[in-house]
Amino acid sequence: MSEVRIKAIVTKVIEYLENDKLLTLLTEQGNILVKVRGCKSLKSKLKFCTAPLFFGEYLLSYTKGRYIVMGCDCIDSFKVIAEDIDKFYVSNIFREMAYRLGRERVEDGLLVVLVKELSELSYSNINPLLAAINGMIRIMSYAGFGINWGDCSICGNHISDYFSLESGGLVCSLHQDATSERLSESALNLIRALTFSPEDIMEIDYSIVSVKEILNVISKFFTYHTESKLKSVSQYISILI
Repeated sequence: MSEVRIKAIVTKVIEYLENDKLLTLLTEQGNILVKVRGCKSLKSKLKFCTAPLFFGEYLLSYTKGRYIVMGCDCIDSFKVIAEDIDKFYVSNIFREMAYRLGRERVEDGLLVVLVKELSELSYSNINPLLAAINGMIRIMSYAGFGINWGDCSICGNHISDYFSLESGGLVCSLHQDATSERLSESALNLIRALTFSPEDIMEIDYSIVSVKEILNVISKFFTYHTESKLKSVSQYISILI
């Protein structure tokens, strides 16, 4: 039996047996599955570290082919997120993206990116809807799927109002393909303002319709390149009015 300390965020929780839970932890090396014994008991000293998005330093014991949580020190629980419905849904989007990316490949640094996005969402004055767009783009970019929101990705034409999943960004009408869809003028104005004038983010005008449109296309882009659907995006879009 060996023990190790790792910094990690809980990205998935599974109820297991009568008093245990299985946690997926995003570490600096990717996802690992751990077991927390007896954490459903009111007297459990480990109950606090089993919540989704809990960030802590976990003491793990490796025995019989499985990691067991022996202790944990809290770094940040991001509890403030639960006080705002929009922040809650946005954080769930970030959590699901990180879980799927960490599961499919080892991404050194993904943990740092997730912590940064959750911290900004929790402790800055950024609008949660705009934080959702920015965070999704940054997480995608980190994973190697950067998005071009400027001129046509193929020919450089500045009149580019189609988003191509294959090309990874905006394209002009001449270079649209089977994976392309046309974006509205309001959506284009919003995403370009966020991309090229981030210092003015607090003053950016936007509509809920344009936010939904952008979230939807980024979600499709994620699915196209990872073959994983983001249920959290659909859930958030469904409540935006």
